[in-house]
Amino acid sequence: MKKLVLTVMSLCLAVTMWGQTPAGSEWSPQVKQAATMIKENPAKASEAFDELMKGKNKKNTSLLVEIGRAYLDQGKTAEAAEYAQRAKDVNSKCAVAYLLSGDVALKLNDVNKASSDYN
Repeated sequence: MKKLVLTVMSLCLAVTMWGQTPAGSEWSPQVKQAATMIKENPAKASEAFDELMKGKNKKNTSLLVEIGRAYLDQGKTAEAAEYAQRAKDVNSKCAVAYLLSGDVALKLNDVNKASSDYN
């Protein structure tokens, strides 16, 4: 009987976790699409990101960090740092914003700042 109860409870827990979506996943397709334009047409990519940031998304830290990560992946450290700072301004306790900021500093070979941001 205990095994049956444990099995049912495990299944219930697994089903509830399966229904969860990762943070920021709703924006990933739009961010990835705009990120493809960063190298060829930076102005158009910036417009696409600005369009995503309209309305209530201005203070969406996960979206800000995702956009910053897209810029960093394309080697645009200044823009990535700007989005990391914007995310930190919205929520000073946003851990992923500090991780992005540390990654930017590491890309710029600023080990002290990277260490500070990672801590």
